[in-house]
Amino acid sequence: MSTYIHPTAVIDPGASIGQGSKVWHFCHLMPDCHLGEGCILGQNVFVAPGVWLGNGVKIQNNVSLYTGVRCEDEVFIGPSAVFTNVINPRAGIERKDQFRTTLLKKALPLAPMPR
Repeated sequence: MSTYIHPTAVIDPGASIGQGSKVWHFCHLMPDCHLGEGCILGQNVFVAPGVWLGNGVKIQNNVSLYTGVRCEDEVFIGPSAVFTNVINPRAGIERKDQFRTTLLKKALPLAPMPR
């Protein structure tokens, strides 16, 4: 499994990318973030320092993941989602000492639909 990084993606030194992952147009991976094996990041995805993605995570276009986001294996994040790390952000109040972790868990299989 080879890793693919689009030429327009910015991968900062210290970012970790697992085998078989694909990072598409205009993505930015900051230092100390981790992508597991077989992840796919769509266009314009931002991954902040300290973000951890398990194996097989799929992220669609225009998603921002800020410090403290952790995704278990096989998590799917739809387009234009933003995961911040402050419970009630305000422009005029500095809250870097109040960052919280956001954990996205692997879903359980759905039961079949009744007929």
